[in-house]
Amino acid sequence: SLKRPLRRSNAKGTRFRRKGPSSSPFVGFFGGGIVRETDEKTRGRALEDDGETLVGEIHWKNHQQACLIGLFNEISVKGNASVTRIWTNSAAFTSTETMAMMAMMAKGMRSVERLVAPSGAGGKRFLSTGKDTAPGPGLLEWRTYKIKYEGMGEFMRLTEDAGPLRKALHPGWLGFFTADTGGCLTSVHHIYHYEDMVQRKEVRDKAGTNEDWKKYRVKIGPHVLEQESAIFKPAVKCMDAAGSSLVQDFEPEHEDGVMYELRKYQLHPGYDSVPRLLDSFAKGLPHKVAADSNSKLVFFGFIDVGMLNTVIEVWRYPSLQASIQARESARKVKEWKECINSVTPSVQHFRTQALFPTTFSPLR
Repeated sequence: SLKRPLRRSNAKGTRFRRKGPSSSPFVGFFGGGIVRETDEKTRGRALEDDGETLVGEIHWKNHQQACLIGLFNEISVKGNASVTRIWTNSAAFTSTETMAMMAMMAKGMRSVERLVAPSGAGGKRFLSTGKDTAPGPGLLEWRTYKIKYEGMGEFMRLTEDAGPLRKALHPGWLGFFTADTGGCLTSVHHIYHYEDMVQRKEVRDKAGTNEDWKKYRVKIGPHVLEQESAIFKPAVKCMDAAGSSLVQDFEPEHEDGVMYELRKYQLHPGYDSVPRLLDSFAKGLPHKVAADSNSKLVFFGFIDVGMLNTVIEVWRYPSLQASIQARESARKVKEWKECINSVTPSVQHFRTQALFPTTFSPLR
């Protein structure tokens, strides 16, 4: 338990220092490595849990050789029993075997549930198989509504007013966008994250019984021409390659003028079309991201329900002009050009669309 110190032993373990109300430092161990205190200001932010801040480095020692597993900047404690999230920027995490070993050794007093690489990291995401395992990457629902030209203003007014209600009923609601160019200009796009289809049904069924939500839907009905929904699964290895968190963990600072670019690929039929594209992008994305510091990959995934063999990328840029500049920079990178050349034969058509978040969108 975190509430009482553990006596020292000769066994190698993970040591962490707790900063809290008490003036004396707390040192504890759990199997698998050593944690050393770091400078929070220079190493990154730490998450506070019940007034306690944990920061440190994780090392793994196997036989006589010590291997740096990584620096964690954020750690959240579930009760007093498990480390639920670790951020790392260590290239050592590129070894799945090392991550599996780390999780296995961590089982016991404390359980590592998820290892995540932040932006620019060379690490990978890992979910342990223990009973305390954190939720998987889940799914993303992308809903597109085509609105009547003359009803766009009223639809947006009603939808903005219903923003707090939408968030209360749909906790996985991530964004609401209008189209600027590249597609239907009277369309709106809203996205939702769910753990699985069971949770999606539970959330939507519950929302359907809410009287205020029913009234909102009745009011917007006359302004809506079409409704379209698609379910996407995240391509985790592509998100990792770009150094991005999962979309549900993406929390950028709100900025005026930011633009989200939706890039959609329709591939030829076949079971291997999508896997081949994902493999190519996983190799090329690190070079694309390195070519332009303004680009941020928000989501990379493929359709599970909808027009199959569809793959999308969602990028965040400071402006529409910045997205064009990022594309021009990427075209000069040899590895990125090779990536695009390798996937082009499998693509039937490709579209890019500029979307702007509304003032009430969670993602802005």
